[in-house]
Amino acid sequence: MKDGMTQSEEERVGAVQCPRCGLLYSAFRETGRLGCADCYSAFQFQLRPLLRRIHGDTRHRGKVPAHDGEGASRSRQVQRLYDELQRAVDRAEFERAAEIRDEIKRLEGEHRAATQAKSPAHKEGAA
Repeated sequence: MKDGMTQSEEERVGAVQCPRCGLLYSAFRETGRLGCADCYSAFQFQLRPLLRRIHGDTRHRGKVPAHDGEGASRSRQVQRLYDELQRAVDRAEFERAAEIRDEIKRLEGEHRAATQAKSPAHKEGAA
């Protein structure tokens, strides 16, 4: 018995099956391999503690490519600001919404400038 479960609980958990590929959770425990992307949803309650124990979190954070790390970071920041802008509008905090809008415009302008500076057409025209 593992994780303080009774044998009947272990059997019940092991019998959970992915509706798409048919993999049983007990088979995953034996092989350590999932059968398809839907297995993550089918086994979510069993996988969360396992992923947290192995990776320290249940959310994939991935690595950012070195050549575009700044652009990806800026994109995430802009998306976060759009979400914050929507909340400010929903709460009728229009002054705050205007500040957020201005920050979004600034970041998007930086992104356009950085993209143009990297483009080959821009470099040829500068020569």
